[in-house]
Amino acid sequence: MTIKETRTALMTQTELQFNIKGLNEYQCIDKETNEYAYAPKIFKTYRFGSDAQTSSITGRFGIQGMTVTKFGPTSFTVYSFDLLGNRTRGRIKYEDVTIVTD
Repeated sequence: MTIKETRTALMTQTELQFNIKGLNEYQCIDKETNEYAYAPKIFKTYRFGSDAQTSSITGRFGIQGMTVTKFGPTSFTVYSFDLLGNRTRGRIKYEDVTIVTD
């Protein structure tokens, strides 16, 4: 996918699954043999109510998440607050995003 196609998909599709280059987690990779290993972490996009574009991204199970600030031409910016009220900000480049099609 091109950067423009990735940007459009992330902005408009709800519950779109994707992974980010370099982010792995320890998870079950084969349910029959119950084999565990490190594999790319899966994220999902979400829209709240009647929002025109994606408003947050979360982990696969929806427990951990970050709010999307803006979708720029080459990356999108996310932020979150921890329990002490400290803001954590990150920028994710579209070239590091891979759309998962299961």
